[in-house]
Amino acid sequence: MTILGIGLMSGTSLDGVDAALIEISDTDSQTNYKIAGQYSEPFPTKIRAMLHQLCEPSSARIEKISSMNAYLGNMYAGIVNKTLKKYHRSSDELSFISSHGQTIFHQPTMNQTDELDIPNTLQIGDISALSYHTDTPVVGNFRVADIAARGQGAPLVSYVDHLLFREDKKDVAVQNIGGIGNVTYLPPKLSQSEPVSFDTGPGNMLIDQLVSRFTNGKLAYDSEGEIASTGSTSQQLLKWLMQEPYLSREYPKTTGRELFGHTYVNHILATGEKLGLKMPDIIRTVTEWTAETIAFHYRQLNPASPVSKVIIGGGGSRNPVLMNDLRQKLTGSQFLSHDDFGIDNQIKEAMAFAILGYKRLTGDYNQLPVFTGAKSSVIMGEVACNTKNAFKKVHRFYDLK
Repeated sequence: MTILGIGLMSGTSLDGVDAALIEISDTDSQTNYKIAGQYSEPFPTKIRAMLHQLCEPSSARIEKISSMNAYLGNMYAGIVNKTLKKYHRSSDELSFISSHGQTIFHQPTMNQTDELDIPNTLQIGDISALSYHTDTPVVGNFRVADIAARGQGAPLVSYVDHLLFREDKKDVAVQNIGGIGNVTYLPPKLSQSEPVSFDTGPGNMLIDQLVSRFTNGKLAYDSEGEIASTGSTSQQLLKWLMQEPYLSREYPKTTGRELFGHTYVNHILATGEKLGLKMPDIIRTVTEWTAETIAFHYRQLNPASPVSKVIIGGGGSRNPVLMNDLRQKLTGSQFLSHDDFGIDNQIKEAMAFAILGYKRLTGDYNQLPVFTGAKSSVIMGEVACNTKNAFKKVHRFYDLK
């Protein structure tokens, strides 16, 4: 039996929402999928600015968080309906929606100075509103289940990477460069080594913020690496950046805007000013540092030889300056994109969350403790089912068992 679902993803770059329309089925203990459509919608400028404020503890206000939670739930519903209309599919055909939500805070470790400040994470985008306005069951709030099991709550797409990309004889690194960089490292199946997954450090997050400052908000990112290409790398600034303590932490580990946010950008700018650097030089240096954080971790993962295959995804894969830096640092590795596997780079993570949501509704584990550091496997995702018709759709999954 084939199930039609939609996965929704809005990442730490805060640039918009991607929807993946997916047909999924299970045969012989194997999950099969087909991408049936896709749709992307950028956040309006005002909403993006507000999300940036909500991700900063110094500017976030509780009433604005609550309001944005409701707003995004309604916006996601509109995106689902637009996706169905684009591909001439009816709401009755749609069996489920799987929504990552928008992360505004992520603290996977205990605050040692405050016993009440325990590991936690918050993704907003009200799944009840999304269910009601689409007449469909919605799976969301994935990360909290892994954190409850003492995991990092991330990276989650690594579970799907493991299903899709692991090979018998070659090691593979699946590298996403979104707001944050994260890798799923897959040793050969025939080896005795375990796969691992973790955040490598900043992806586009710092570059985007620096570009916004440099252009007084006129540009949100460095298109084609044009600004970086006019600058030169400062070895002094690069050396200072490589002293970031996160890089030497043991994995599994995760990070986010809580570390690499506005305050971090201020420190970079202050250090660059002391060194007498112009803004293009700072952006160029941070671009190379982003590549170096990835290469640094790969050398730790496999010090004896280059990683055989590197599958690159995320917005950073469209920055030729960043990609050229990465290729120079990872000589000997074969570089591939998700497009080489028939997966549009733009919606890869939305597709992955569709699979995670499907697994939740079939009652299967959809996380691997080896990736997140959790003490046990869990079935991630909470379900909102707010109409009679949505409840009937849930019963479709009972027929799969």
